[in-house]
Amino acid sequence: MPQQDTFPNEIFDIIQNIANLSIEGNFLFRGEPKHHSKISSTLYRECERIIQDAGLETELSDFNIENIESEISNQVRAFMTTGEHASDLSILTQLQHYESQTNLIDFTTDFNIALFFACDGQPSENGRIIVQKRDLVRIEQPSGIAHRILAQKSVFVRPKRGYIDPKEANYKVVCIPAKLKKDIIKYLRNTNGITTEKIYNDIHGYIRNQEVHKSAYNEFYIAFAYQNKAENMENPKEKHELWDKAIEHYGKAIDDNPNMYPAYANRSTLYSKKKEISKAIEDRTKALEINPDHAFGPYTYRDSTGEWEENWEPVSELNRILESYDYLEYDESNSDGIVKLRVKVKDDCLDVERDIHVMNHIKNELELATDRFYVPILNPGSGSPSLEEKFKKWRYFTLHEKEPPRRFESD
Repeated sequence: MPQQDTFPNEIFDIIQNIANLSIEGNFLFRGEPKHHSKISSTLYRECERIIQDAGLETELSDFNIENIESEISNQVRAFMTTGEHASDLSILTQLQHYESQTNLIDFTTDFNIALFFACDGQPSENGRIIVQKRDLVRIEQPSGIAHRILAQKSVFVRPKRGYIDPKEANYKVVCIPAKLKKDIIKYLRNTNGITTEKIYNDIHGYIRNQEVHKSAYNEFYIAFAYQNKAENMENPKEKHELWDKAIEHYGKAIDDNPNMYPAYANRSTLYSKKKEISKAIEDRTKALEINPDHAFGPYTYRDSTGEWEENWEPVSELNRILESYDYLEYDESNSDGIVKLRVKVKDDCLDVERDIHVMNHIKNELELATDRFYVPILNPGSGSPSLEEKFKKWRYFTLHEKEPPRRFESD
């Protein structure tokens, strides 16, 4: 049965910390997947790199980034059509949207979105959240309403020197440990519906997302290649070895980007082929949670034999039925696909009073849900108990799929 996600308490401590720091209201938030020496614009960082490469570090504090910004705007105007007018801010907003270097620094009014950015990328690095009081920095509202700006609830900070002075701005920093990033991404998806597709909701966002998650995409493509290669293998041992390699690389892709639903979808197909149905169901559920519209669309691997659907329904329905019995669980390790489904008493519930009629009730419910026919076999706890003891102390029972009984009609 797919398990509900549980989250470390540290996540809630971080969220509470951010909320406490911004309790007075009128705050902005910025999420960064790694700790930089300064909160600075991409233009400032590029200028800093050029000056340092030239050995002119002492000159860094003297250059005027606003002059550079103005010169960039003038260069852009040379590419505009005759009669077209645009303010410097309008031009800078467009450049920022297309990932060009500007002196604008992205902030958001929603700390959950900032938390997403702090965890989205650089999986081995600690991230951070910047909590900035709005009236202590120079704010620019994005010019034009792009879908991504709306989705990210964006606000631009435009620092005069290219970076935010911590003494003047008096911002606070909340560290996001690398070990929590994956769980935080899951938490934001489950509780706030914040996913990669919603945050990067245009073609340019897709391009940026690919750059951020380059390692995840690399692992996904390797896994996909192994999965395709396995389809052409006739030797069962070689086929299973390739499936295992594909599963391993899909797992690495998910580690780098927990919102990569095609990796969950494709891995679920492989688990189904390996008869590891509970894992297949869990991955399928994750894929549908992240993107219910396209989780199993044309861009994910499809099992043309239809075997996946055959395996999915009985186990899924059995798990659903067992939710009404808190002392029972599906025993995948002793089941055989959909032909033999075992239900056992949980190890910590062996003292619970058993009812023999439960077995038949579950059998009947499963048959109604799947339109299949099952014969239940009750198994004793140990030894050869009397019939009465067997009915009261059974440890598990097995549902064997059989052909439905023939019905003879009189003439």
